[in-house]
Amino acid sequence: MDFQLTSEQRQMVATVRAVTQDHFKGRALKFMDGTFPWENVKELARLGILGMTVPRNTAASGFPCWTRHWCSKKSPKVAS
Repeated sequence: MDFQLTSEQRQMVATVRAVTQDHFKGRALKFMDGTFPWENVKELARLGILGMTVPRNTAASGFPCWTRHWCSKKSPKVAS
């Protein structure tokens, strides 16, 4: 099995990294009180992150499950 990221997967990882830095990081403090970050969830849904491992024939991204792992590992921790 080839675990090299495709160009489409690399773009998804870069997009997630950019969104976390450009949008989520600035909003992190307002969610420290336990408020659920619906704004962040809506942004992830808009980008197709939430359904990324659901098959394409269901109108989702259709990425292999390990792409989600790369997106979470390669994105900076914004609320630290």
